[in-house]
Amino acid sequence: MKRSVNMFFSLLFVFLFAAPLLVWWNQDKLIFFPEKLPEDFPFSFSSEFQEIAITTPDGNQSYALYFKAAKNPQNKIILFFHGNAGSLRSWGSISENFLPLGWDILITDYRGYGKNTGSLSEKTMYSDAELWLEYLQTNLNRSKDQIVIYGRSIGTGVAVDLTSKHPELHLFLETPFTDLPSLAKIYYPFLQPWMLRFQFQNLKKLENIRSKIRIFHGTEDEIIPFSNSETIFKKLQENKQSAVLFVIKNGTHNDLTLFPEYHQALKKSLDEIR
Repeated sequence: MKRSVNMFFSLLFVFLFAAPLLVWWNQDKLIFFPEKLPEDFPFSFSSEFQEIAITTPDGNQSYALYFKAAKNPQNKIILFFHGNAGSLRSWGSISENFLPLGWDILITDYRGYGKNTGSLSEKTMYSDAELWLEYLQTNLNRSKDQIVIYGRSIGTGVAVDLTSKHPELHLFLETPFTDLPSLAKIYYPFLQPWMLRFQFQNLKKLENIRSKIRIFHGTEDEIIPFSNSETIFKKLQENKQSAVLFVIKNGTHNDLTLFPEYHQALKKSLDEIR
């Protein structure tokens, strides 16, 4: 009997010690679902585009696709940070939502996605975003008042961080979350915040932003509950920050572009910046 009890507590100790380590080292696989592409992969889209590659300070390659609108006299541009799955191969088509509205768009991949090299981390996601903002300013000659930072899903974490460091930039958030530990706990109730290397503290960082914040979220989102945007919007109102929440009734996580209400809200928001 005593031996059985000792064995039970030994196994319990091993589990309690090993589980956090397994989460720590394997959380990338629980959060990110990248599509890898060969370096010579030929992108193909219905609109003309330019494939751009920059070298990061630590010697890795970061890729983006640049789509130019047919009519854009004010040279406005979207810097777009996509969700946690896929690559530029599929995300490039998102440009069709912005080009007809007279906006250029530059869409980037994260490390380990598409043709991008390097290891993914929250720190490198933020530093690479800074590089692409700098590219818009120096290589494409855009001033900050001509730039909109747009984040979708996990990309809202990158977009919020970047805008918190440049609080005058325009910020658009599609299906955002308050912070990653709170979101992860919905799917993995045993998780504690300290177990996660990725934090993406959106709610806290939004306090630093001075520009008007536009939020788009579907009421039936099955991945990031709509309540996340409600919490964010309420906090912004309490802080007396300028913000608007566009509620897409019956919209889920991946289908907002199927709703006329989304396109109307997007056009209205972008037109306000002109």
